[in-house]
Amino acid sequence: EFKKFAFETLSTLFPPPRFVNEDVVTGHGVTIDAEVVVDSNIKPMQIGRFATKFGETKPTENIPVGAKRVAIFLSPFQDGLMGGGMTGSTSLQIRLAEKSGYIPLLIDHRTIDNTMKTVSRVQKVDVLLKEAVNKAKS
Repeated sequence: EFKKFAFETLSTLFPPPRFVNEDVVTGHGVTIDAEVVVDSNIKPMQIGRFATKFGETKPTENIPVGAKRVAIFLSPFQDGLMGGGMTGSTSLQIRLAEKSGYIPLLIDHRTIDNTMKTVSRVQKVDVLLKEAVNKAKS
């Protein structure tokens, strides 16, 4: 239920299927919940020709200079630790995504919840995306 709820939030920023590729399996065997490409201004780009297709380890076309590939991981309450931290498998997935050239973005049950209004959820995810991309640039 959390993933459906989170995808509804993401679809406002990245309307599927033109701007987001769902359930991507990377060359390192990591399954990414959502793959997006953003330009140098952190605006979404159409992902079609840059997407990693099922069964392939690399995308059909390289992204333009300055653009970034973002891996979005959705982690429901059941995938977290009692103290609120990441499980070992989630941490491993994030590290492997980084090694595959992605900027990882983890959205968990503490990031967004169903008590928040849609506008608040979208704004929060947008801020987290910009922080992740800017952190990776530096």
